[in-house]
Amino acid sequence: MLTMLSCRSCGDMVDMAAVKCRCSGGIPDLRPGTDIGDNHSMIYDQIASDDLLSPMQPDDSKAEKASADMRRLGPHLDTSRKLDILEIGPGDGHFLRLLGRFGRTVAADVTRVYLEKLEFADGRILAQIEHLPFEEQFDVIVLCDVLEHVLNEGDALLSLNRALRPGGIVFIRCPANEPLVGYSTHGGSPYPYVHLRTYSPRDLRRVVSFAGFQTLESGYSARVPIGFARRSFGIPALGRARAIRHTREVLSANGIDTVDANSRLDAVVTKVESATWYLLRRLPGSGRLERLLAAVWYRGSESFVVARKFEGVFSHEMMSTEGAST
Repeated sequence: MLTMLSCRSCGDMVDMAAVKCRCSGGIPDLRPGTDIGDNHSMIYDQIASDDLLSPMQPDDSKAEKASADMRRLGPHLDTSRKLDILEIGPGDGHFLRLLGRFGRTVAADVTRVYLEKLEFADGRILAQIEHLPFEEQFDVIVLCDVLEHVLNEGDALLSLNRALRPGGIVFIRCPANEPLVGYSTHGGSPYPYVHLRTYSPRDLRRVVSFAGFQTLESGYSARVPIGFARRSFGIPALGRARAIRHTREVLSANGIDTVDANSRLDAVVTKVESATWYLLRRLPGSGRLERLLAAVWYRGSESFVVARKFEGVFSHEMMSTEGAST
């Protein structure tokens, strides 16, 4: 079991049970210190700083997502005892605050920018998900809007496996069916990369199974309209109009002016879809019909999976951390 590691910034030997050092805020830097990893962290320093200056999501939307995530994860937690909980990439800490009711919380991120705001956490560390400095130390690990950013998906998942105790729970939420062209520097993105992949629920179930986890629950956590008429009846003109509109919206979001290419058919169908969904959600007892409509009318925009670690699948020697002393 990993017990002591050296902080890259101050040189203190960090007790992994307390995860504190004499750096600012007591936040030890336990990143491995590779050129690729440091460059990755620098990019996210800039993204995080920009997000704090001009939030990419409204605060109430973040809080609502955290509450929804808690409702999905909650039934799978053993609430009869205090849990050791790690959140990777906690952002503003909405989910971490909710998790704090169940035990001790540790926040890990590749950038210090967010961590400095999370003084309520029991521990905070600078770490890369591919090289988490923990071994069988947590009962629960959560990561929301993180896995799509990592450079090495396999390293990240095996690192999660090692950090969890046998039978521990991992909760992952990621964008689904996302057009990654929106992050292209050719389209105006100011960052070399942002999201590197996108996951359907099936994708998440598959990748966690490869890494030694058993899926307990998965599905879409959010949906967006896809065009009922186009999906159901295959209207070519509507399909072309929506493709053009989406490209225009992506470019406009990055400050590039484009010609308005909406077709009347696209505009009419969009209004009908929006009005129908709006009215349906306000009808009493419409839950079953709403779920049916969501399946045929809307496309999943976020996926989640709750999974349990199998016992004895991987040896910890194959994932040893350099510089550890026991």
